[in-house]
Amino acid sequence: MKFKGSTKVNNGNSDLITEEVDRELFIDADNLNDELMDQPLLYRKYGKLKSKANKNAKIVKNKLERVIGAARLEFKRTHPKATVAELDALVSMDPTVQDVQNELIDAEELHEDMENILYTLRQRHENIKELCANIRKEMVD
Repeated sequence: MKFKGSTKVNNGNSDLITEEVDRELFIDADNLNDELMDQPLLYRKYGKLKSKANKNAKIVKNKLERVIGAARLEFKRTHPKATVAELDALVSMDPTVQDVQNELIDAEELHEDMENILYTLRQRHENIKELCANIRKEMVD
């Protein structure tokens, strides 16, 4: 008996269902000992990926702040009479700023996806423990 989970992972360009994540979320009830032994390794693997995704999101956020600052300075230079609101509008419409904003959205989404995978792995662990308890109970009955 197998139980399947499905998790969206962002590859930086588009969302996709990865076969690897789905395969790793399977619970093979006929191999519960192996499943229990694999669980910490999976948790460590995705924990590291979550940390890397978090770091990447912070890097992109800093990049966005630099790009916004540079755009603001450039627009102040080229539009010296612009109001703060007008400068904000010009900065928000700048293609480079928009590209980095989209990059940040993707980076934050990947981080959230990794958090969701870790949550799913915690649920998977509880399900494995419950299956083991049910099997022990059936053996006693």
